[in-house]
Amino acid sequence: MSKEIPVPESAALIAFRKTQCTEANLFDVPYPVRGYITLQISKARINRSTYDVYHMNEEELIEVKMSYSQFAEAITNMNIGCGIPCTLNYLNGKKIPDIESQIHEIDLFEDDIVDNLESIYQKLHDIKQTISSSKMAKGTQSNLMIQCNQLGNILKDRLPFIEKVYLEKLSKLKSKLKTDIASWVEHLSILKGIDAIKNLKVLEPASTEDKNSED
Repeated sequence: MSKEIPVPESAALIAFRKTQCTEANLFDVPYPVRGYITLQISKARINRSTYDVYHMNEEELIEVKMSYSQFAEAITNMNIGCGIPCTLNYLNGKKIPDIESQIHEIDLFEDDIVDNLESIYQKLHDIKQTISSSKMAKGTQSNLMIQCNQLGNILKDRLPFIEKVYLEKLSKLKSKLKTDIASWVEHLSILKGIDAIKNLKVLEPASTEDKNSED
């Protein structure tokens, strides 16, 4: 006989699961993933039989999806920042719409670089045009043109630093991508291994003919 045991109102269960999919977009992941980890929190109840106690989930409160790299970051970076990005899947039993498209930090950073450089070079060009067409003294005109050229050179000197910051962001993205791919391949390998083991005839019961031949 199974009997339910009263639990506190705060009793809950947490569950992590690996999931495979054809393709899914996750928050703050700039590439579609083929697998992810879900974290589910539910209200708990306890059933007791004669010899054992079973924890059962009763009402799902929240479920989030994380890429493998987000999950790794979440469990290894505690007490740092405001938290690790994840994707709401269910909230109080309600399905949250899937992400169709999103703008990522890498895209924004690249756009900022291009826009800022174009804007600065355009302003320098306009200033030079204004100086060359003005009626100011030749000495003053020449001095201002030199300063504009110096400003352009300073900007060129800053380009390696801008490139370094951009490459660092790409390197972090590459690292996350490698983690996600490696975890996905490992998951596939395990599944393939299980299928291969199931197909091995050694695990099947020996037939009558096999037994007789052994005798």
